[in-house]
This record gives sequence, structure tokens and C-alpha cells, in this order.
Amino acid sequence: MILSTSRMVQWTLRYGVNDYSPVGFAAFGLMVSGINGDLKAGAVYANTALTMLNTIKTKITFCRTTYISRNGILNWSTPMQSSLKPLSEGYNIGMHAGDTESAMWACYIGISVASVSGKALQSIEKDCSLYIPQMEELGRKEHAGLTRLERQTALNLMGMSDNTVILTGDAMDERLFLDQGHSPEMQNAYEAYKSVLYSFFGEHKLGAELAIAKGNAFVKGSPGMVLGIADAFARGISLYSMARETKSTKYKKEATRPHKLLKSWLKKGNPNVQHHVAILDAELAALQGKSTEASKLYRKGIVLSTRAGFIHGAALASERYAEYLLDLDKQEALFQMSNAIEYYGAW
Repeated sequence: MILSTSRMVQWTLRYGVNDYSPVGFAAFGLMVSGINGDLKAGAVYANTALTMLNTIKTKITFCRTTYISRNGILNWSTPMQSSLKPLSEGYNIGMHAGDTESAMWACYIGISVASVSGKALQSIEKDCSLYIPQMEELGRKEHAGLTRLERQTALNLMGMSDNTVILTGDAMDERLFLDQGHSPEMQNAYEAYKSVLYSFFGEHKLGAELAIAKGNAFVKGSPGMVLGIADAFARGISLYSMARETKSTKYKKEATRPHKLLKSWLKKGNPNVQHHVAILDAELAALQGKSTEASKLYRKGIVLSTRAGFIHGAALASERYAEYLLDLDKQEALFQMSNAIEYYGAW
């Protein structure tokens, strides 16, 4: 793939733009961004690919170019919410052009971006319910499976499941899911959604053990997927929580892995992880007993979350801050917990 993609770029530069040049540039940008970690250079190739779409008559590569450019590149260098409209447009054009595979990817990625960026859970669940039958009708089992995971996660977070952290309900049965064989990407997604549930429902021991077992497997196996951001943050929350609860250096050491990963993305220019880094910085300060610094960082994380529209980030940060304050300032702890309840309600 690396060789063929490189040749597509070289041929375009030598002979001019053809119908498949945009896909070539987008795919090359994905390698630069997702594999080499150069977000800025990847964005240059992605934007070039999107500009090329205006110079060709056919729409056959429009959707593929759009979802590749948005998913693995621009979602990591620009506010991810800005991808929602282009992905929706890509889906519609892909369906009209007969590129159903790309259309389904644009659909799932759009739902995933909406979920990770904190859009209303009811809206996420509704979209999943709408598109899963279409995916199955088109024979896109991978897309349908990923969207079922997303839908059941939303249902669990809305309290519409018998067990908060078991992915069993209207969308799927976790036991049946585990009995079936799945692609590595599907397994990565399943574990990432579990990590998210563990962090939000306070099952931090389970979350920490899963985090230790899988490490950074998601971003290695599914580079570019925005779910990797939610996964890294969830793992950090559970690991720092257990480190604070047990005083075990094992958990503290493991917590530095997702923490450093998020910091590296922020340093490279990812604007979507600022609040994650601030909140995990607060968790570390709390663990180290630096109460003044921890309070400052928790508040920073909450502000950054709300400003960027990550309402679920503000909710979890407020809850974690409230728990930290219980032994320090009960009145402030109650205030922060009431804020958390309000944020959760808005989500």
C-alpha cells in the first residue's frame, strides 16, 4: 500500500490530476499523519486532496477521499466537530455514486466523531438505529458491528441497560459477540468502548486491568480513528483512580502511558485533546498530593471541555474533582458534584 500510494502521488505530480489523484493524496497524508505522526504535513496532503475534488468531474472517489482525509488526518489537526458536515455530505455522494463501502465508513466515522466530541447521547443512539439496518442490507458487516458497539455504549450511558458496563441490550449481546470471531479492528473497538464505560461508571479497577492488558493497542491497530482519543483518556482516568485508591506504583506507572500519548498528540497540534491532558494533569497532581495545583488543573480541564463542546468531559472532570475534594472541602465537593450532575443531564 505504501508503494502504490507513493506512486499515485508521484504520477499526479508528473502527469497531472486524474480521477484517483485525490484518494492517493489523502492516503499518503494518512500515512504521514497516522504512521509517521506528522499531523501538520498530513493535513497539507489532506487539504490538497480535498481541493483536487473540485477539479475532477467524477464523484466516484469523493466519499473515499473525504472520509480518509477527515478520519485519520484532519480530525487530529482541526476541531473534530468541523468534520461532521463534510462526512455527511460524503456519505450522501458515496451512496449516489455507488461507493457503498466508503459511504458506510463515512457514516460510522461521522457517528464516532459526534460521540467522541460529546454530542447528545439520544442523537447518537438515534443515528445508529437508523443506519445499522442499511449497513446490514448492503452486506457491510464490519460497519454494522462497529455501529452496534457505538449504539449499545450510548444506551448503557443513558441507563438503558441491565448492567452499566456490559454491552448487552437492544443493540447487541456481549456474550454472543465474544463467542464470534472478529477482526482486530473490531476487537480494538470493543475494548475501547468498554474502557469508556468503565471510566464513566466508576468501575476503575476493571478499567485499569483492561488498560494494563491492552496498553496502546488501539492506536497501534486502528491509527487515525478518533475513538483512540476517548480510549486513551478513559484508560488514564481509571489507572490514576486506582493509583490514588491503592497507592500502588503499578497503576501510576501504567497511567503515564496514555497520559504521555495524549500529551504527544497535543504537542503535535491536536486541538481536540487539550481538556484531556489538563484533566489527567490534575489526576497526577492529586495523586502527588499537590492540592492547589490539582484544583487549578481540574478547573482548567472543565473550562476547556465546556468551551470546546465536550460536555461529557466537563461532567467527568467535575465528578472526579468532587471526589478529590471530599476530604478537603465538602462544600466545594457538593458544588462540583452538582455541576457534574448538570453536565451529565445535558449530555
